[in-house]
Amino acid sequence: MEITWNITDMKRDITGIVKIIYYSIAAKDVDSNYEDVYNFTINVKREPNSPEIINYEDLTQEQVIAWVKNKLGQERVTKIENRLTNKSITSKIHNNNLNLETGLPW
Repeated sequence: MEITWNITDMKRDITGIVKIIYYSIAAKDVDSNYEDVYNFTINVKREPNSPEIINYEDLTQEQVIAWVKNKLGQERVTKIENRLTNKSITSKIHNNNLNLETGLPW
């Protein structure tokens, strides 16, 4: 099971401070052919003179993903990832059951 966090878009003000982050969480399990993507939006509240400010041009996806995860909190991040993993397991069980043949020999 592979869970991927991606930044899909951002909105910033005229000074380059990011105000809104659009992100997705994708889960893919090739064993069960399970694939799911959730899209979210998060508002960022930072002051222009905050020491956390990084020039817009210098931002990396890893930094922005860290902001998103920090804003959500570790407990919520874990719940989201566990939910996707559990859905994959359920999908795998369902798919395995689809491969079973039913019927009677007479």
